[in-house]
Formats: sequence, C-alpha cells, structure tokens
Amino acid sequence: MATVRRIRAFLAAGLPTRVIREVLDCVCGSEAEVEPCLTPMLRDQLRDIEERIEALEGSRASLAGILAVTR
Repeated sequence: MATVRRIRAFLAAGLPTRVIREVLDCVCGSEAEVEPCLTPMLRDQLRDIEERIEALEGSRASLAGILAVTR
C-alpha cells in the first residue's frame, strides 16, 4: 500500500512514470521523501513543468486574443 501511495504522490506531482521508476527505489520514509542525490533530477523535472506552464499560458493568451477579436 505504501508503494501505491508513493506512486500516486509522484504522479500528482506531474512526474512521468519513467522518472517514477527511477525515483521509487530511492524513496525513504513513509511518504514521497527521496534521497538527496535525486534533487538535481527532480529540479530538472520541476523546471520542465514550469516551462510547459509558461508555454500553455502563452497559448491561452493567444487564444483569448483571437476570441476577443472574433466577438
């Protein structure tokens, strides 16, 4: 059960399953706490998510602009 909770926590954090597979063996404690050596990889994942959010915000603004002109 603990493994399922950990996987769900990582999925909710936006990590792809390939990364979860790598990280899962380095989980310590009962939650999703990982070994410090994984910090750089997790920071990279966070940066990727932030870049996707930025791109989506740009797309949203563009689409909203198109709709504003169309009305």
